Amino acid sequence: MIIRLKDTEIKLNDHEVKSTKRVISQFLDTVRNVSDKEVAPTYWFTLLIMMHIMSQEMLDDYDIETMALIMDKLGKDN
Repeated sequence: MIIRLKDTEIKLNDHEVKSTKRVISQFLDTVRNVSDKEVAPTYWFTLLIMMHIMSQEMLDDYDIETMALIMDKLGKDN
């Protein structure tokens, strides 16, 4: 999978993408089930919004070119 961050393309490790998608999906399913069970639909949307905001803030803290270089170098070892 190739993503684009701040006009820089970064190739992600396909195995890591699959694994992280599975972990995140399990987490989201758990939260959605709790939200449904507790009849708290806004909790689900609050979680999605906060995940978006927090992940964007974390990515903004990185120098994208350096991150792309590191991902490229580490990816060649796999």
